[in-house]
Amino acid sequence: MTMNISVLLTCFNRRKKTVACLESLLGAFNAYNANNDSPISFEIFLTDDGSTDGTAEAVREIIPDERVLHILKGNGNLFWAGGMRFAWDAALKVSPRWDYYLLINDDTVMLPELFRDLLRTDQYCIQKYGKHGVYTGFIRDPETHKVSFGGSTSKLLKPESEPQECTVACANVMFFAQEVVDKIGTFDDRYVHSGCDYDYSRMATLAGIPVLTTYSFVGECENEHRKNRETEVNTAAMSFTQRKKYMYKPTTGRTDYLLYIKKFQPRHYPISKIAFLMELYLPHIYQILFGRRKGKLSKDYMENANV
Repeated sequence: MTMNISVLLTCFNRRKKTVACLESLLGAFNAYNANNDSPISFEIFLTDDGSTDGTAEAVREIIPDERVLHILKGNGNLFWAGGMRFAWDAALKVSPRWDYYLLINDDTVMLPELFRDLLRTDQYCIQKYGKHGVYTGFIRDPETHKVSFGGSTSKLLKPESEPQECTVACANVMFFAQEVVDKIGTFDDRYVHSGCDYDYSRMATLAGIPVLTTYSFVGECENEHRKNRETEVNTAAMSFTQRKKYMYKPTTGRTDYLLYIKKFQPRHYPISKIAFLMELYLPHIYQILFGRRKGKLSKDYMENANV
């Protein structure tokens, strides 16, 4: 019997990366179907959140079938979390039930083994736990081949001989069955840009749903977030107006991080909120007290979060 998969992603002015992502996704679908008697079918729901670089047109050239590719026009203010929810809502309007959902980040290139590994992980989970789970794909840096994204506990995990349980999972590649959505729903609509994938994996764990890594690498993507942190702006050098605008900017992930902490680590929330306000109002004192130091939870969150 054919498995129906809903693929969800969002994009903004990364035409080359978005095209490369979808071309590799098509290659992975073809690779799986060519080697398996039980084929998989798919529909792609892509939120184009106001791109001006011709992303939608370029994507339509490689996937002209409107029954397969649904391009959804955002208002330019959806950001990553909002764009993913927008795509998810559209998928549910087409069909309230899919066999599986595949969430991907458009800067990730899929490896041909993608679906073999995802479905193999699902079989492992059912055999071990008696139920479907949430699976995060191991992603490697295209040059070093070291892990760039995936699942974390107290640190970012590395592939082993079998899937591993993780505390938080990122959605560069995230895969789960309809059974999961029936139990915990879709992304929390309070997140603006980042953190909703980590939130989803934590909600799954709280609901008794296993959260696992894949067996091995399923995609490639450079972790640009680490580079961005190395050159992070000095907020103390900004005017108050500039600093406030920067700190509340969705792509910095600061307000999403506070929501995440309040929801899952409420005892840590007061100090996190104080640190946020101190950086805003007393940035020099903040740098003396906190500098670049981060607790384990903050490090784990920021290591993979889509910020």
